[in-house]
Amino acid sequence: MALRNCNSCGRQTKEFVEFPCPACGEAKIVRCQQCRETVNSYKCPKCGREGP
Repeated sequence: MALRNCNSCGRQTKEFVEFPCPACGEAKIVRCQQCRETVNSYKCPKCGREGP
């Protein structure tokens, strides 16, 4: 399994979820398990949408 950088905290992780940005649908949002559990916000690198 590949390492990915979390969009919320920036750490590299093996345990993550990846989904398209709900606003633009173009960028991939990657969130680590810890940021998902603590509901840390993320920011889309393409359109700037912020979400929990």
